[in-house]
Amino acid sequence: MDLYVIASSCRDPKQEVWAARCRDELYARLSGVAFVLPPLRDRLEDIVPFRKRFILHYGAELSQEVEALEPKVITLPSNILMLAVSANGRT
Repeated sequence: MDLYVIASSCRDPKQEVWAARCRDELYARLSGVAFVLPPLRDRLEDIVPFRKRFILHYGAELSQEVEALEPKVITLPSNILMLAVSANGRT
């Protein structure tokens, strides 16, 4: 049986092992392939493509077409969930 696990953390797993808040054998098993994805606030160029994708998704889900966004609606969210929620119009 093949098993793939994708795990994420906002903390450094190595530091958590060192501080005894994460088991070292768990870290060893999960750290087969690791990559760091900076937070959305550090990747401002990604906001527009994500926002367009969420607008298209929720527009189709709600059977509505969005032609443009008012400037006051376009904000800089601190994470991807806030971006999705704001695109959904349920802010």
